[in-house]
Amino acid sequence: MAVPLNHTGCESPRIFIGRGNLKGNIATQPIFIKMKGLKIFLSLMMLVLFQALFTSCSDDKDEPEVPTSKASTYTVAVDFDFSQIAGTGVQTTTDLTFFEYNEKNEMVNYQDWKNAIDGTSRKFKASEHAKKLTIMLEVLANDGKNTATLKRYSAQVYYLKAGANTDINLDGTLRVVKYSPL
Repeated sequence: MAVPLNHTGCESPRIFIGRGNLKGNIATQPIFIKMKGLKIFLSLMMLVLFQALFTSCSDDKDEPEVPTSKASTYTVAVDFDFSQIAGTGVQTTTDLTFFEYNEKNEMVNYQDWKNAIDGTSRKFKASEHAKKLTIMLEVLANDGKNTATLKRYSAQVYYLKAGANTDINLDGTLRVVKYSPL
């Protein structure tokens, strides 16, 4: 079998890259790359290219959750005379603040009802992310000489019905505490 003069059976074929002749200085010498080295080089370049392409794509799990249902509402009915807290002969003004929380107990919204009076009710639209709420009562008492403010929280945590109305009744059974239950 005839073997070419420049190629022995144990060497890999070479690819000629560059210009120049085989005689002359080193800058004009051709560069030979073995075929096996070229395959490894090209494979690594493809790996880097695919890695850059696939890591730049976003995952759907990174996007914020979009609420699918309508926002909840809640109706608060006041069936309690808050002046009973202060005593007879004392004028009182009661302000209610509703703190709305998500499922992680993070406050997402709050709403006020100034001068809530016995026998009245009011409907509120909750934040789309609200799942539960607490109520703060701020009773301002004035006996003509002195003025005092008492801040208390309802001990109850009210869970909102998704996309529906939740009825909240503040009556004589309301238990108040010094700090918010959440």
